[in-house]
Amino acid sequence: MQHQSSFFTFMIGGAFYVFKETGLIQFGVQYLTTTFEHRRKLIIPILMVVFSMIAAFVGTPD
Repeated sequence: MQHQSSFFTFMIGGAFYVFKETGLIQFGVQYLTTTFEHRRKLIIPILMVVFSMIAAFVGTPD
């Protein structure tokens, strides 16, 4: 069981490295700030929903 969670951690880390190197994270942040420029109070609740959905669907171990 320990080996599976270690492998999963490395896979997620690798995916985030690819996202960073391709500029996807920077693009996403710029898109959110331009889209919600006049409604800044909505950015935090939207990010909360996105990250909670990622955690729910990925099924991260405790």
